[in-house]
Amino acid sequence: MSNTSPSTPGPPPVAPGASRVPQVEWYSQQHISPGRILLTVYGNIYGVPPETALRLMGGLSGGIGHTGEVCGTVTAAVMLLSLKHESADIFDRDAHTRMVALAKQFTDEFKAKYGTVVCRELIKCDISTPELYAISREKEGTFDGCFKGAKAIAELLETKYDILNR
Repeated sequence: MSNTSPSTPGPPPVAPGASRVPQVEWYSQQHISPGRILLTVYGNIYGVPPETALRLMGGLSGGIGHTGEVCGTVTAAVMLLSLKHESADIFDRDAHTRMVALAKQFTDEFKAKYGTVVCRELIKCDISTPELYAISREKEGTFDGCFKGAKAIAELLETKYDILNR
């Protein structure tokens, strides 16, 4: 995430173990896709370099390719929880079962707070075609909730899910 203009300072530095919410807020102010922000800001805790995080999240913006389906920020949060809790042993069914339950718990919490995990319902806008996406970008505030949601999810991941600690 180094495509800032020469006059734009980079994100605030973060000491090891310190909250990364200020970085999430900074990238949100740059209108970077929130799912990309989350996986990039927190992924390196689990060995995912920023370049890889950006590439992994590339097609998940706007509910997977701007189809308006499952929110990319929710997807990134579940990926982070998986990096923390899922086993690298493909035969560890118990760990996988626990991770699936944790993903459901997180998703249920998100739904309880926001009513849905579906992007187009969260932003109250259809972005499923290039034309509709362009129209949505012209509307004031269409994606404001996404950027605020990134901060809220980051805070939740740090406080309740202890994402800062491997």
